[in-house]
Amino acid sequence: ISSAKLFEAVRATHPNNSCYYIPELSNIPAKLQTLVQPGDLVITMGAGNVYTVGEKVAALRSNK
Repeated sequence: ISSAKLFEAVRATHPNNSCYYIPELSNIPAKLQTLVQPGDLVITMGAGNVYTVGEKVAALRSNK
């Protein structure tokens, strides 16, 4: 399964919920900065260095 196919399946199954597909890993932290609110849960899934997204978002939020 690819991330694009997973996104399409989620969007098709839950059309009233927000779901975003951001193919470039480097663009994810900035997009999340515009979306994440206190109390939100952000889940990153994948292999390799996807864990860095959470670290970068946390660093950006702590600089606010």
